[in-house]
Amino acid sequence: MSNRTILTVVISLAVLAVGQAAFSYPTSVNVIPTADILDLGSTRLEYENDGYPRIGKGDSISYGFAQFGLTPRVEIGVDQWDISGEPQNAFNGKLLLAEESKFTPALAAGVMDIAEGSRSSGYAVGMKSFGAFRLHLGYIDAEYSKGLMAGCDQELSEGTYLLADWLPGDENFLAFGLYKEFAKRWAATLTYGFPNQSGGDNLTAVNISYTLPLLGK
Repeated sequence: MSNRTILTVVISLAVLAVGQAAFSYPTSVNVIPTADILDLGSTRLEYENDGYPRIGKGDSISYGFAQFGLTPRVEIGVDQWDISGEPQNAFNGKLLLAEESKFTPALAAGVMDIAEGSRSSGYAVGMKSFGAFRLHLGYIDAEYSKGLMAGCDQELSEGTYLLADWLPGDENFLAFGLYKEFAKRWAATLTYGFPNQSGGDNLTAVNISYTLPLLGK
């Protein structure tokens, strides 16, 4: 995939982003945004299928995500997904407020679900690492979720991580995942979520991502 093709896809998604929003996600664990920021000039393209409870079935939802490291402290993105044959799109943006130090966490704030006819969602989140273990804690204010959110990730080996996080709200989940880099610039995440609401459907999701510098090597 050439750099020109990557840029064309990013611009095309941005032009399409004029519909209603449901979820619009920056860098995240499974279901919560984090204080991570893409490197300057780095572009990440993703395909995701979420099943309730099985991926690839008639009630599953497919997403296309495009994220871009605009500056060393700013990440922006645009998402597109299709519900009942009607494409929907939204923007997101995130600002790194403070980098992690030996004694203090990284801090970031962001907004997502930026779309015509929809209320945007705001959040603030911190991250502190303890060796190969990282803890994420934040607050989100969205139509579908409001309150404290939490997550963690544990590096098992180079390029392989266990993920766990929780997003408040009846429509959301306690989710567990496995992230694996399986080729240069390619990665996959498998997620299984338990619903917050009793009797709700479980979540099964698969995410495939491709990351490279926009003017890449």
